[in-house]
Amino acid sequence: MDALLDFEHFDLLDAAEAERIRLPRRIVKDRLDVFPSLTEEEFTSRFRLSKHSAKTLLDDLKLPEANDTRGCPVPPHLQLLITLRWMATGELQLSIGDTFDVSQQFVSSCSSRPVRAIAALTQ
Repeated sequence: MDALLDFEHFDLLDAAEAERIRLPRRIVKDRLDVFPSLTEEEFTSRFRLSKHSAKTLLDDLKLPEANDTRGCPVPPHLQLLITLRWMATGELQLSIGDTFDVSQQFVSSCSSRPVRAIAALTQ
């Protein structure tokens, strides 16, 4: 019977330890910020806008954060870059998702926000 109590005590310790060591929620913010990593020419060839124009557009759109299928927040600048890449290149959403480490479904859903916001700016 003492052995059974030892196992119950061990299970309680494991649960308490697991709660204490809970991993922080993964945030996508630093996943792929291409603004500092690409030159102006590289950025323009990939997104068909200059860095300055993309940042100005981002400020004008005021996009909220979105969550990918894993529940990780995706910041507005990545939503815009994903959308610009899709619009500029016409690549398959699956390929763009692979580039930005998000699912094809997320590329589809997150692209609608910036596209609608851009359309609203033109009216």
